[in-house]
Amino acid sequence: MNTINLMLLTALCLAFIITHIGMSAEPFRSRTVMRLGEVGFRGVYSLVSLITLGGAIWVFRNIEHKQMGPILWTMPDWMVVVPLFLMLLAIFLLVFGMIQRSPTGMGPASMEPKGITRVTRH
Repeated sequence: MNTINLMLLTALCLAFIITHIGMSAEPFRSRTVMRLGEVGFRGVYSLVSLITLGGAIWVFRNIEHKQMGPILWTMPDWMVVVPLFLMLLAIFLLVFGMIQRSPTGMGPASMEPKGITRVTRH
């Protein structure tokens, strides 16, 4: 039963990431905004985010963590470099995001996202 919950948690997290990135991508976003309008797009985007992220939170809360500890917190030796690489990528995204002026920031800036802000939008 816990293995199924873990697979469901993984699937919901991946679905959140894929839909978060995919729905923000320019070709999909502009077509959907043309069809639904800005408010409609935001509503659909929020609903998809709520279902995927909310579902992942709900599944995580219902996992019996004492039995899942060895599965969640141990990894093979070859996998040690994966978190290191991901943290390096996160640091680059953070630094490049701070260098670029944000269109949603307090100071005057162009509303057109530039640089890494076109990718992250945050």
